[in-house]
Amino acid sequence: MAVPPGTSGVSLVADPSSTSIVVPAFNEEAAIGPLVERLRAAGAWHEILVVDDGSTDQTAARAEGAGATVVRHPYNKGNGAAVKSGIRKATGEFILIIDGDGQHRTGDAGRIVSRLGEYDLVIGARSASTQASRARLLGNGALNWLAGYMTGRRVHACASFCTCCRTGSRRRPRRRWPSSRQATT
Repeated sequence: MAVPPGTSGVSLVADPSSTSIVVPAFNEEAAIGPLVERLRAAGAWHEILVVDDGSTDQTAARAEGAGATVVRHPYNKGNGAAVKSGIRKATGEFILIIDGDGQHRTGDAGRIVSRLGEYDLVIGARSASTQASRARLLGNGALNWLAGYMTGRRVHACASFCTCCRTGSRRRPRRRWPSSRQATT
């Protein structure tokens, strides 16, 4: 990865070797192995982390068999918690988060990652024809409009299967509530 002079070692271009892939997965045994294999074929990633979110099937075994490192939750905590666990375990300079259901083109991962450095956050947008349902299309449209209104920019997909960012402060997601170990005054 090239680092231009005067940039204090901060890369302006992301590549797969500096990118950790985080894949939250719940009961995805049929899809997870082929997904990990396609991701491995798409680039020489820093690491591929599958977060098995309390699956009751063979998701973890299939992911490990395909070459991923597996982080396990003892029970289903939800997609958000699985993403947070993956971000905490990731060691790459960049993080790519992709759904574990295998319905998206893994070949696009390198193209999405390549835009980092130019941008701090890159979101892969789905076309309207690939939405799961009309209700989901309408709901995502409302979220996109709101995000666009708040940022003053057109937003195509704020809720997406594929999000990529530089790590930095994203390594440890902020707590919204005090933990039980924090002292209160």
